[in-house]
Formats: sequence, C-alpha cells, structure tokens
Amino acid sequence: MSGDSVDSGRNLQYDTILGKMLRKNCYCAVLLALTLFLVVPARSQDKNTAPRLHPSQAQARELRALGALVGRGEAWGTVEKGWKSFLEKANDVDVDTAVNYVTQEASLEAVKNAEIAKKKLDQLNVLKGAVIEELSMARVVLADAQQRKKRTMINRKEFEVTQSEPFRIIVRSREVLSFEAEVAQYVRELEAHLRSIDSDVRRANAALGAMTQRRDDVMKGLPETTEKLLETGRRVREGASR
Repeated sequence: MSGDSVDSGRNLQYDTILGKMLRKNCYCAVLLALTLFLVVPARSQDKNTAPRLHPSQAQARELRALGALVGRGEAWGTVEKGWKSFLEKANDVDVDTAVNYVTQEASLEAVKNAEIAKKKLDQLNVLKGAVIEELSMARVVLADAQQRKKRTMINRKEFEVTQSEPFRIIVRSREVLSFEAEVAQYVRELEAHLRSIDSDVRRANAALGAMTQRRDDVMKGLPETTEKLLETGRRVREGASR
C-alpha cells in the first residue's frame, strides 16, 4: 500500500471522528440552548412574582412613618388606613417583614419621645439652679448697697444650657451694674425669669408624665397592634389574589 493511500485512510478516519464530535457538540449546544430558553425565563418569572423579603428604601421610609404614628399613640383607624394603602402599592413586599419594620419604629418613637421630654426637664432644672444662685447673689449685693448707701458692682448675666449631656450652664456677662436702682431692677428681672422657669418646669413635668405613660401603653399594646397589622395584611393580600 502506498503512502498516499495510508494518509487518505487516516484523514478519512479523522474526518469521521471529528464529524461525530461536532455532531455531539451540536446536540449538546442545542440542549443547552433549550434549557436556557425554558428554565431562565421561568426563574425570572418566579423572581418577579415572588414576594421580596425586604422593602426598598422608599418603602422602608413609608413603613417607618407608619411606625411613628403607632409610637405617638395615633388611633388605629389612622394607622390601618396608611397600612392598607402601603400594602396595595407594595404587593411584592413580605407582610411579616413589613410588620417588623412598623413595630420596631413604633418602639423607637415611643422611647425617643419620652427621652426628649426628660431631656427638656433636666435642662430646665439646670437653668433654674443657675438663676436661683444668681438671684441670691444679686439680693446680697442689693442689700449691701442699700445698707452702705454706696455704689456697688455686679455684672448682668445671661444663661444658656448646653444641648448635650451632662448639661452645663454657659454664662455670658453683660454690662456692669453699679447703682442701687440698677441692681434692684436686675433682681426683679431674675425673679420674673425664675417664675417663668417654674412654669416651664411644671409643663415639662406634665409632658414627661404623658410621654412616659404613652411609651408604656405603646409597648404594652405592641402584641395586639402586631396581630392587627398581620390580620389586615392577610385580608389585603387575599383580596388582591382573587
């Protein structure tokens, strides 16, 4: 057998094997294409129709606003109206997850409002202490001026309480008061300021009592509120699926 015949036979054998491999690969490619065509759209459809576990940022803000209503002790009718509106728009958000957003924000809101009321009262008490101390000093200076019938010296002062704890007084010295009449007027101003602070303290005490009671009521009623939210959510979702 000549060399050309051997080479021709080998080439034919290689062509046959290569053809089989190509045909096999074509079959695999076709099967893969069909799989992708059938499976991927189905997965995409499941992803688009299945409830999303967590809300979007905008939806989370809306849920926190509802929670703030609960934390402020708003009537259930107002909360329910907002809750239904949210569910009708956000039908892809998991109800249980959304309820958790609302109840957590309600707890934070109730606690925050009580803390704000306590902070206000603490600041007023610090301010009151500073004014009482200044008033006592001004009265001593006035009594001394009245007794000695001489000019005296005291700075008019303004007071401000720091916003962060521990609360401190910031004192700003103003003009110097030298005459008895000026000191007497300063004493009257401090007395009026103290009466005003006392009124503010009484109001702050009442506000703190109300906020503390509201906080306790909200925390105590959260299990019932949670159940109402879940029940409303189930009704809305069942109605939407019909």
